[in-house]
Amino acid sequence: GGITDSPGRNLENLIHTAATNASKLVPLKPDPFRVLLQLFAYEDVWTNDRLDLAFATETPDATNQSNNTEGSTALAFYAPQLLSFLLHGAYLDISAKLEDWILKKC
Repeated sequence: GGITDSPGRNLENLIHTAATNASKLVPLKPDPFRVLLQLFAYEDVWTNDRLDLAFATETPDATNQSNNTEGSTALAFYAPQLLSFLLHGAYLDISAKLEDWILKKC
C-alpha cells in the first residue's frame, strides 16, 4: 500500500483543481485601462481579442446586466482617448482596424 493523503489535503486538491478548471472556462475580462496602454504602446490587442473583451458590452448571460453597463461605461469613459489615438497617434496599419472597431462598438 501507499500513504494516503489526509482528508484536508484531498479537499485542498479538489478546490485547486476546480478553480483551475473554472478559470479555463470563463475568460477573465481584461482591465480596459491596461488594454489601452497596450494599444498605445503598439502591442497586439487584436489577435487575442483583448480589446473586445475589455470593452465587452454583451455578456453570454443575459440576466447579468451589470457587466453590460460596466462595458458601456468604460467605452464611454475611454472614447476620447480612443478617438484621439485614432486621429493623432495610430499608425496606418492600426488606424483602419481601430476605426472599424470603434464604429462597430458605437
